[in-house]
Amino acid sequence: MRKLILISGIASVISFTTVAGQAAANTSTASQSNSGSAAYTPPDAQTLATLQSTAQNGNAESQHQLGRYYCYKKDYVEANSWFLKAANQGNAKSQYNLGESYQYGQGETQNYATAASWYQKAADQGFDKAEFALGDSYYEGQGVPVDYASAAYWYQKAADQGYVDAYYNLGVLFAKGQGVPQDYTRSIFWYQKAAAYGDADSEDAVGNKYYNGQGVAQDYKTAASWYQKSAAQGEANAEYTLGLMYIQGQGVATDTAAGLTLIHKSAAQGNDQAQKMLASLDSPAPGNNAAPSPNGNEPQNNAGSQSSQGQQDSDDDQQRQIQEEQYQLQQQQQQDQQRQWWDQQNAAAAAQQQQEQDNAAADQQQQEQEQQEQEQQEQQQQEQEQQEQQEQQNQGEQQ
Repeated sequence: MRKLILISGIASVISFTTVAGQAAANTSTASQSNSGSAAYTPPDAQTLATLQSTAQNGNAESQHQLGRYYCYKKDYVEANSWFLKAANQGNAKSQYNLGESYQYGQGETQNYATAASWYQKAADQGFDKAEFALGDSYYEGQGVPVDYASAAYWYQKAADQGYVDAYYNLGVLFAKGQGVPQDYTRSIFWYQKAAAYGDADSEDAVGNKYYNGQGVAQDYKTAASWYQKSAAQGEANAEYTLGLMYIQGQGVATDTAAGLTLIHKSAAQGNDQAQKMLASLDSPAPGNNAAPSPNGNEPQNNAGSQSSQGQQDSDDDQQRQIQEEQYQLQQQQQQDQQRQWWDQQNAAAAAQQQQEQDNAAADQQQQEQEQQEQEQQEQQQQEQEQQEQQEQQNQGEQQ
């Protein structure tokens, strides 16, 4: 299923999107989820015959297993026919598999509403994959209206059962304040739960939080350590951000070569920010130092032109250095703008907090004044009663 994702933590205004190219990947994922082919061993002839017999006699689990077998055989129409029989008997796994079949159009005409209805049936039985898938449906508005609160509810249900991708998605929702109050502390809590399982996106997200000081004290060194974990798994955003940190010496020792290597890796995976940076620097890939030939094919080694070529290389290096310094200056200016924005946000929050404290103090003062007035009234009433009693006593003595 889908995982929500944030772009590089180098920007404090976090952008929210689904993973690039996920639609194609989801189709493959659906196939594997339905068939269980990643760890699926097809039954031998005797076991298959038994499954067919018990399935024909109405055994829901046998019907489900037979559906898995036909998914393995890539006969999705036949698979869905058995999933439907089991699902109609309340088999949650088959209900979930039918949801995937309708969502991705495997053996059925793609129909998001029908997919969501099957996910709902399975989720109502506490099936974690269906809870997560239903959260996706509400987040994307596929088959149901967009409802971030409902998405958060179902992600939470899946997370309660240890579904790691749900940890990550809850981290994103709390970071964005979608369906839940924006809370960076809770956001990083969920990211770290997922990162504990080695989830590369979550490791990158924890790095973002330390880089931007969201929910934790800003700490470039800790941010870099999380980016390193994520980049080691090939996460493109982490590679890009860590590359910039090496170039700028943030949290790590300055190492321009290492930084550019990481940025090239990120760009090779299609990271737009990395590609734009390399285009602005006009930097060759690390390790490719041979000068191109005029026709752009094979490298050449022309001893007669070494002097002029050396001068050209020196000029190119100087130009790249200037571009790099300009880029660093732009980054510093951007960070200054970001800090200024956060200072404004913090000042506004402090002003609101002070206003709330002032309101609370005024309320307390009013309550104390009302209590004082009530005590005065009670005292006056007691004095009046005592005076009436004294008058009655005096009248009795006169009689």
